[in-house]
Order: sequence, then C-alpha cells, then structure tokens
Amino acid sequence: MTFINSSDQSKSLRQQLDQISEKLNFLDQEPRNSQFEEYQFNVWSQFQVLWRARIFFLLLLFFFIVISFFYVLNQSNIYRATVLVVSSQDSHGPGFSHIAGQLGGFANIAGFGIKSDGDAEITLALEILSSRKFSMQFLTKHNLLPELLAVKGWDEDKKRLVYDALMYDDMQDEWRNIEGASKWFSSYEIHKKYLRAVSYVRNKSTGFVSISVEHLSPDVAKKWLDLIIPEINSVLREKELVEAKKSIEYLEVQLSKTSVADMQSVFYQLIEEQQKKAMLAEIKYDYVFSVIDPPNRPEKVYRPNKPLLLLILTATSVMVTALIILVGARLLRSKRLLKIDSEYHGENV
Repeated sequence: MTFINSSDQSKSLRQQLDQISEKLNFLDQEPRNSQFEEYQFNVWSQFQVLWRARIFFLLLLFFFIVISFFYVLNQSNIYRATVLVVSSQDSHGPGFSHIAGQLGGFANIAGFGIKSDGDAEITLALEILSSRKFSMQFLTKHNLLPELLAVKGWDEDKKRLVYDALMYDDMQDEWRNIEGASKWFSSYEIHKKYLRAVSYVRNKSTGFVSISVEHLSPDVAKKWLDLIIPEINSVLREKELVEAKKSIEYLEVQLSKTSVADMQSVFYQLIEEQQKKAMLAEIKYDYVFSVIDPPNRPEKVYRPNKPLLLLILTATSVMVTALIILVGARLLRSKRLLKIDSEYHGENV
C-alpha cells in the first residue's frame, strides 16, 4: 500500500488550482480582446488599412481629382459690376427742404404733401427694383431677355456673348420660335433669374445703397447698371408726375365747389404745392437715386474662386477616398468573419 505525503498532495492541488485559475482568466480575457480588436479602430490601424491599399487609394484619389479639375475648369466665370447711389432728396439741399416744409400742415391734412423723407423714397425705389412688374418691363423695354436667358458663355478673345443656338439666333437678333422666351420660361422663372442677377445692399446708417449686377459678360453687367438707375428714376418720376396731376385736378374741382375765401386760399396753396412737386419731378433727372460712384467694367472674376474651389474638392476627394477604403475593408472583414463562422458551425454539425 502506498502512502502519499500530505505536503506533496497539497502542492499538487495548488498547482492544479493555479492552472484552472489561469485558464479561467484566459477565457475571461479572450472575448474582451476579440471584441476590442473587432470594434475599436484607432488611428494606427486605419493608417495600416490605407497603407495596404495605397495603390487603390492613389488610383481612386487620382480619379476624383481629375473629375474635380474638369468640373472646376467648366465653371463659367461670373463678373460683378456695382454702382453706389444715395437718395436724391438728401442732395436737394436747403432749397428743397424749405419748399417741402412750406404749408406742411395743410398738405399732410389733405394728403398732398411733398415727401421729404429720402429714406422712404429709397425703400420704395428698392421694392420697385425687386418687383416682377419692373423686371419684366425693364427687360422687355431694353431687349435684355436674351442676355438673361439665352447666354451660355462669354468669349473673352472676341469680346462677344455666346448664345444657346437652340433658343436664340444672335445673327438675326431673334428667338428661334414665335413665342419668344415664353416658350422656355414663365414670368416667375424670368423674375427669379433677374433677382439672381440684380441685387443691392443698403446701409441705413449712412443712407448709401450699393446696387450690383452679375453676369457672364463684364460688359453686360456694366450696361445693365447704366440702364437700371435711369429706369428707376424714370419710373418714380413718372409716378410722382401722375400723382401730382391727379391731385391738381382734384383740388381744382374742390376749389370750384367752394365760395369760402379761407378755403379757396387753402386750395390755392395746395395746388401750388402740387405744381412744385410736378416741376421738381420734371427737372430732376436723378429723381430718386443720385450716383456717387458710377459703375465700371469689372476686370476681375467675381466668382467662382477656382483655386479655392479646386482645393476644397481635392480635400473632399481625399476624405471620400479614405472613407470608401475603410468602409470597404470593414465590409470585407465582416464578410470573412461570417464565412469562417459558417464553416466552423458546419464542421460541428
């Protein structure tokens, strides 16, 4: 019969316990390590993925950069002409202010006073400038619809516009169909294009207004501004003349109906006031807008900034290319894991 030393038994038992403990620790750490490797992506691991796929990365990046280059190259240059104006009523001087202040009480009561508020006149003029009615009248009157709707580009060498041959015949100076521009564009669409071309910035603290026109041609941009300012002044001047004449007719009718001396005196004064308004409207060429800085032919392209645009697209291409490779690598890895898992379960079955 063999007797085993108790100390040897305890030592052997301790060794077995240590081995079991190590196995348990290993089993406990293995899922965590595999989970960390599967879901945690650090910068180094991503860089390794990109480095392994560097040839595909460079080819794909080159493809995106070439597309970006041709996209930027085909972007049309837009030129912007600007004119700086101020309210003409602010430049009438003290003589106008004196006239506007005369009989102010009577005029305000009757509703026929001279509008001495230049800010209100500027507000009205800018609203008219942005209105659909004015835009259609202005474009039609000066035959500017082809320049707004049918122009495809600007030939800098020949200094001439390039028209869409399917829409407009620039040699005959006529549209390709009887309906004209209305065949392709509604009045709403024409007005939207007009508002994209014509804009303004108003500084209420100084009273200055900057009106701008953007176009493919620098010559057209300047020409439009040369036409817009007189047109706005003309529209407001005609409006003031019509109102003054109607007011005079109304006051003369009311004058003929009364025999009271005091009332007759009031009507005479109001009629004189309206005559002064009509006189100022007729002799004042820049009725609403006085030009401070006239428009010049723009020499530099306003937009787009092609170098900056190409830089942005290149940086975007780098990020998109890296994202495609990383996502693709992730999908391939998941597909491989699924394949291994299916093979493993298939063997066990």
